[in-house]
Amino acid sequence: MYLVEHLKKMITFNRGFVLGQLYLKSFILVAVIMILSINALGQSKALPKGNCESPKSETDLRHCEFAWKDLGKVDLHACNFDGMILKGIKAAGSNFSGASFNKADMRWSDFRNSNFNRTQMRKANLFHTNFDEAVLDHADMSGAFMFGTTMHHSSARFSIFLKAFMKDFNGSNSDFTGAQFSGNNMLKAYLINSIFLDANFTGTNLTGAAFEESNVSGAIFKNANLRGASLLDVIFKGADFLNADLRDVEMETEDYQSIKLAQNIPKSLK
Repeated sequence: MYLVEHLKKMITFNRGFVLGQLYLKSFILVAVIMILSINALGQSKALPKGNCESPKSETDLRHCEFAWKDLGKVDLHACNFDGMILKGIKAAGSNFSGASFNKADMRWSDFRNSNFNRTQMRKANLFHTNFDEAVLDHADMSGAFMFGTTMHHSSARFSIFLKAFMKDFNGSNSDFTGAQFSGNNMLKAYLINSIFLDANFTGTNLTGAAFEESNVSGAIFKNANLRGASLLDVIFKGADFLNADLRDVEMETEDYQSIKLAQNIPKSLK
């Protein structure tokens, strides 16, 4: 009887083991099929090659030559411009939302009053590029070269400027709510009368930057270099200046309570 019971247990165990192995193999097979399906779907969404003479939206235009051309007011949303030479082009009032300009050369180009919502411009050359009155919300300009770039009266809410070079950047009268500037170089940036609610300037070089009459409520300036910066008549509510370099900074304001509402500011400046 003992032998029979032992054999029954062994058969039950082996049956469970086999079933478990079958379930495992089935799961792996399903996972592989899903991965292949996702890859195939991604390949099927590859952008078609665009027409350089009459460019359209949602096309790959990397083979085209647009440098110094006047494109007029165009709708080229979701196009691929990665790595292209686009310097000196004129495209004011155009729609480039969702497009990709990673590592593109866009020096001296005119994009005034254009839509760059959710556009990728990582490591792009934006030397003296004109984005005045443009919409750049949720755009990614990480690592971009933005010496002298202008964004007057523009909106760049929740955009990313991580480790970008923004010396002499001009972003006056604009909205940078929630923007990320960490590790950035913004030496002598002109940021007057702009909105920086909850923006992040951690470790950013803001030497000599001008923030007059701007709103930096909730912004983070931890370990930032603000030496010689002008923060006259700025709204400071909840801004955090932990370990920031505030030597020679100007922080006078008619509303003295505003400075007191900031965090980690030396008593000598309050």
